[in-house]
Amino acid sequence: MPPPIEGRRLAAIVCLLAVLGAEASSVRFSELRGRWGALRAFSSLSPENARLGGSGFAFDRRLGPFLRAIAAGTPPNSTIAIPFADDRGDPATYAAAYSLAPRRTVGTSRLTESDFAARFDGFARPSSVPGAARVPFGELVRLR
Repeated sequence: MPPPIEGRRLAAIVCLLAVLGAEASSVRFSELRGRWGALRAFSSLSPENARLGGSGFAFDRRLGPFLRAIAAGTPPNSTIAIPFADDRGDPATYAAAYSLAPRRTVGTSRLTESDFAARFDGFARPSSVPGAARVPFGELVRLR
């Protein structure tokens, strides 16, 4: 026979308090003000803009707006050469592949396969390629 409702309710409250106690020991109260400010800032953004500013791009906050501009300036069936898109598997490579899908991303060593080439300011010097369109934090060039 199952324990009475009051017994289950008491057990659930005890378990909840145990979990809260364990979590409270790891809270850094000095960080709460900053986290509250970030929560307020992100809650006012659209889901797409919040995703670009979220933890997926924490390693370089400029990369999200750059990739969004590249996606807006290229057709879905194109191949894009990006300096950091290679086989190393770093976070920028994964972020580019995810953000630009279904577009194909390749490294700049494979320009002959590419319809477009993108230059991100964090990975290459400014270029003087004729016909390059300026995008946030970089450039986009149509190759063919």
